[in-house]
Amino acid sequence: MQEDTSSQLYQSSFFKYIDRAEIGTPLPVRQCPDNVFRVFCPYTGGIMSTGESLLIFMGGCALVPLVLSLLCCMMWNIDMEKSSGIDEDVVEKIQHDPSQVEPKLQIEYAQSWLEGRFMGEEWQKARLAIANMVH
Repeated sequence: MQEDTSSQLYQSSFFKYIDRAEIGTPLPVRQCPDNVFRVFCPYTGGIMSTGESLLIFMGGCALVPLVLSLLCCMMWNIDMEKSSGIDEDVVEKIQHDPSQVEPKLQIEYAQSWLEGRFMGEEWQKARLAIANMVH
């Protein structure tokens, strides 16, 4: 249509100055391994076998949850509170004579008393018993 000089396209004042011998921009080509010149050469690399790809897929499906589970177990173990070694006997010693226990436990007992966390006292049970009587 561009080369047709009698076309209605060129009778318009807008289109009459269009270049009729338009040459597009050249595309870069390369010679492919099969000695054919193309813009894009086809992929000639090998494809993984079905058994190999299934092995990698199944291994990933089994390995990823296992690694995540181990990671979660390690984090849970790190975060787990260690036993403090305070039993009823230690609580009784602290209440009667704090000098019978280690200085570290004496300090902890004093800090908890100052902060209002009374160790070994059963105030909460007494409060609940009174609340149950009222209702």
